[in-house]
Amino acid sequence: MLSRFTPRDQDAVCCEALFELPGVYHIAVKNAAAKDRKVFHECTLLVPPELTIKGEHVPLRAIAAITVVPKWLGTVDTWMDKFEVIARSGFNMVHFAPLQQRGQSNSPYSIADQLAYSDDLIPRETDQMSRDQLVHGTIDKLEQQLGLLSMTDVVWNHTAHSSAWLAEHPEAGYNLTHCPHLKAAFALDEAIMAFSISLPIVNPNLCSIKHESDVSDLVRFFEQKCLLQVRKKACRV
Repeated sequence: MLSRFTPRDQDAVCCEALFELPGVYHIAVKNAAAKDRKVFHECTLLVPPELTIKGEHVPLRAIAAITVVPKWLGTVDTWMDKFEVIARSGFNMVHFAPLQQRGQSNSPYSIADQLAYSDDLIPRETDQMSRDQLVHGTIDKLEQQLGLLSMTDVVWNHTAHSSAWLAEHPEAGYNLTHCPHLKAAFALDEAIMAFSISLPIVNPNLCSIKHESDVSDLVRFFEQKCLLQVRKKACRV
């Protein structure tokens, strides 16, 4: 919450600002008395979070964080013994790679369901409500028993191709309408695919790569046969 500016001396004004949530804030200053009310000063502020461990304040410079990949940790009910080693090593924060359901690549940064924990983190025959309680309870124990804060990535845009949500909202993916800068790359991808399919017929000798010179010959052939057409098509798309 930003208060009105008040004169401090002849050449300066000041105001008090109360930020209730951490994050990045952009402030624009206008002259309310001016007719045009144009912005005459702008600035960006970073408000750090107030961190506490067991109710005691911890300054940001005192945070010692370690990153873990949950898919390698086993089920949540086995975590405490593993994290006890981390706490004894002097860390006071754990950064978790995303814990959600993963896609076909099995990468934690390729998420199939943003609203569900990965099955391999939860003991079998655990219902949905108990899943949430188990994870939340474990995170709380990490702080209360081991003095470890928890942090994770929010990566809504890292969506797996097999995500049901993406099938329902295809407009969320990259396309040539809202990402026109990708037109040239799209034209090149199409040309490379068509070139690869036709190569055994057009020039079968280039299908076998045995030496570095074979790669150079293949690239040169592509440039001669396709690249000019790709450039023309990219300009039309």
